[in-house]
Amino acid sequence: MIHYLKSHFPRGYHYLIRQSEPGEIDGSLKSRIFDPAQKAERHNIWGQVQNVSEIGRRLGWVPDHFPLIFFSDTVVQEIANSMASRDNRVNGNEEEKDSAGFLLDRLGLSHLADRQPYFLSEGETKAVWFLCQWVKGPEYLIIGHLPSVLSERSQESILSFLEDSESLARTRGFLPSTLILGYLKSDRPWYGRLLSDEKWQLVERVHF
Repeated sequence: MIHYLKSHFPRGYHYLIRQSEPGEIDGSLKSRIFDPAQKAERHNIWGQVQNVSEIGRRLGWVPDHFPLIFFSDTVVQEIANSMASRDNRVNGNEEEKDSAGFLLDRLGLSHLADRQPYFLSEGETKAVWFLCQWVKGPEYLIIGHLPSVLSERSQESILSFLEDSESLARTRGFLPSTLILGYLKSDRPWYGRLLSDEKWQLVERVHF
C-alpha cells in the first residue's frame, strides 16, 4: 500500500482526488487494509499500541460513517496517546497532553478535552480522530471526504488546520504528512482555496 502511494503520490506535494460520490476512497481502503472481524485489535484500526503495525506508522486515515474505537477516558489523553505511538509508547505523558490541548484549541475544540470520546457527536468524533491520526506524523494522511458529517464551522477549522499542516507539524517536532483528500465535482467552494498553493495538485479518479 505504501509503495503504491509513493509511486502515484510522490512526497512533497498534497493531492485532491476526484470521486463520483462520497465513500469511494473509504471503500477502497477498507477493502485493502481493514478486517472487520478483527476490529477490536488496535493495530487494525491504527490506534495506539506498543507494537504499532508498520502500515499504522506510515499511513493515517480519516474515514466517514465508519466505526472507530477509542481506548482512553478523555479526548485529550486519546490524542496524547497517539502522539506517544510515534515513539512506540502506549500512554502519552504530561507534555504530550499539553500539546494535545494546544491542538484541540487550534481546532476550536478545547471544550472537548475532558470529554469521554464515546459521547461525542459524529462530527466531533471525526475531528478528534483527525487529530489522533495527524499527531502520529504518518507519511500519508488520507481524508475520504472532508465535508461529510462536519458542521460548516468544523469544516472550516480543519481546512485552516490543513493549510498550516506543514508548519504545525514541524513546530510539534515531526515531519509533515503528505495529504490526500477526496473531493466531489460540486466541492470547489471548499477545496478551491487549497489550489492557490502550488503544492496542492488535482488528480483524476484513482483506485487504491
